[in-house]
Amino acid sequence: MDHDNKTDAHATAAAALRERGLRPTRTRCLILSLLQKSRDHPTVAQIAARLSAAGEAVRLPTTYQCLDRMVQIHLLSSFVDNEGLLRFDVNPKPHHHLRCTECGVIVDTLIPKEIIDMLKVPSLTAAEGAPADAWTITEAKVQLHGICPSCRYAERHDDCRLKKPSLSHKSNTTNPVSSAPPKSTPQARRHLPGLL
Repeated sequence: MDHDNKTDAHATAAAALRERGLRPTRTRCLILSLLQKSRDHPTVAQIAARLSAAGEAVRLPTTYQCLDRMVQIHLLSSFVDNEGLLRFDVNPKPHHHLRCTECGVIVDTLIPKEIIDMLKVPSLTAAEGAPADAWTITEAKVQLHGICPSCRYAERHDDCRLKKPSLSHKSNTTNPVSSAPPKSTPQARRHLPGLL
């Protein structure tokens, strides 16, 4: 049955690629079917890691080239998140994003067109004495921030996939997302033997 599901996913991805005039290579089909199944907003590195975990060795540059080509033909879209990471989105319909400030999960949401149409966005030069004409909005991509239901209702946030440490001033923990290398202490060497 699992083989049939993979075959169906591959065929669906191949048909979508052909429909957009792109040759359905094995790698493109693997990447597209992975995104169609997960419906989240992974980075290039996350996609390559998921393919590797599934036994499909695809190099990171190849993964990026396939994703970039699918974005060019509007089969996927991409956006930069608040942390500066390029993420990929398989949802072709106009939508916006909700991002959990606790765990980092990003999900799709809809904001009614009427609300977007109500936006009047003056240019910055209007404040400098230029005419105060508002821009005509042709496209809007809104990212809303909040706390997801899993984080809001979980007692200890154990349900969150990407748990981040508290940003409280009382906390003495270090941020694992930080770009600074970990301090080489005996305790760190014991817990992170392969990383130091």
